Formats: sequence, structure tokens, C-alpha cells
Amino acid sequence: MPETDLFKYYQEMKGENFVLSFKGIISQDILVGLKEVMESRISRDASQNRSAKKVFSIFIELSQNVLHHSAEKVRVESGADIGAGIMIIYENDKCYGISSGNMIDNSRLPEMIKRCDHINNLDREGLKRLYKERLNRHLDNESKSPQLGLVDIAIKSSNPIVLEAKELNNQYSFLILSTIIVREDGNG
Repeated sequence: MPETDLFKYYQEMKGENFVLSFKGIISQDILVGLKEVMESRISRDASQNRSAKKVFSIFIELSQNVLHHSAEKVRVESGADIGAGIMIIYENDKCYGISSGNMIDNSRLPEMIKRCDHINNLDREGLKRLYKERLNRHLDNESKSPQLGLVDIAIKSSNPIVLEAKELNNQYSFLILSTIIVREDGNG
């Protein structure tokens, strides 16, 4: 995996506590283990339960995005090609931050930017309508994939999805998707 500025950026953050940082293939088995690590670190008391559920849900969505859409694939023993990338979760007194990073084919990047911009320009009711439209279209077999992940992230975080892309070469860029969850435990 190419070296990126993402880890350096987070290492320089002051006042942030890392809940999790991971670099490698994102398989279903690894997701289970990472979720257990997050649960032990975030769910320290009942007052953080609502925020923790949102963090877990967004983490799974971003992880599955890496698993299914990373241009960097690793073949595992079963013969499946698994996406590789990075996942970072941090916390401070006000929020939790969740970021994923993975390689993306440059030809897919404009559509990804367009989708994030569209989602970020919708209010909460617009996001809910878009979610229902995509789900209904999928259920009516008009679409192979409902593409609900990013919409779900925006609804659960109540914050924009920040997209950064760093061009690696003519074929690939490194895509970073991030959002925050404002803490609901009285600390923020």
C-alpha cells in the first residue's frame, strides 16, 4: 500500500486519543475483530452508548467500502480478492472521528466526488428521501447495488462526508473518506 499523509496527519493531531488505527486487508473476519476492539475502547459507560452505536455503524460502512471497492486487492486462501486500506478512529472531548483510506481507479474518482457533493448538499429530510429512493429502486431490481452506504453515513453522523483524493499516478489515487460524530455523552 502506498505511503500517504493520512497517518502523519493524525499523528500530529493534539488532544486526540486513538481508538483504532488499522492498515491491511479488510475481510469479514478482520471486521469482527476490529469491532470488538472498538467496543472495548468506546463503550466505557452507558452515557456513550448512542454515540458508540453511530461510530460502529459508520465504521462498518466505511470498512465495507474498502473491502468491496478498493483498487488494491489481496488474494486470500479461499481464493477471494479482498480490498486493502486503512481505518482510523479517534476521539476527543467533543467528537469521534472516523476515516478510511484506499486506492481508487482515477476513472471512478469524478463520480465519487459527485456523489459525496450531492449527499453533502442535502438536508436530513433530503437524505432520508434519497435513502428510500435508492432502496426502492434496488428492491424493484432496477439497480444491482442500492449505494446506500454514503447516504447512511451522512444520516448517522449528521455531518458532511469529507473526501480527499491524492493522485498516486495516472491510474490510481488514494481516496480518504472521513466524518465526525458529535459526542452525546455530555462531554461536548
